Amino acid sequence: FYIELVVKDEKIAAPAGIVPDCSTDVCPNLAESRWADLAKEQLLANLAAARWLLRGGADASGTGFDDFLRARGAAALATTMLAALDTAVAAVEAIPGTMLEALASDPDAVRDAHAAVKNFTDPLKSQFVTVLNLTIPQEGAGDND
Repeated sequence: FYIELVVKDEKIAAPAGIVPDCSTDVCPNLAESRWADLAKEQLLANLAAARWLLRGGADASGTGFDDFLRARGAAALATTMLAALDTAVAAVEAIPGTMLEALASDPDAVRDAHAAVKNFTDPLKSQFVTVLNLTIPQEGAGDND
C-alpha cells in the first residue's frame, strides 16, 4: 500500500494542494526531494516497482500479483490494474519539467497524475484485497478517497 499511502497521498497530493495540510493552491514545500528536485524521477521509480510486483518481474516471467488474480478468476481485474498503472506512469511522465517546475507553471498536470494513480489504487484497496483475501493495513483502512 506504499503506492496508496505514500506515493499518491504524500508525494503527489500534498504538494499539489489536494490535502488539508496545504492551505494554499499548491505546497511545493511538501514535495519530495525539494533540493535535488528529483520527485518526478522518484515517482516513476515507485510506479516501476509497483509494476514489477504486479507483473512478477520486469517482463512478467515470474509470478506476480496479476498471476494470483488470474488464478482466482479475476483476469479482468489484473488487466484493468495493469492498464491503470501504465496510465499512471504516462501521467507522471507528462508532468512538464520537474515536479517543482510543474507546481509553479502547470499544477493541473500534477493533479492529473494524482487522479491517474488513484485510478490504480482504488481497485487495489477494494477488489484486489477482496479477490486475494488480503487484509488492508491499518494505515490504509481509514482512507476513504
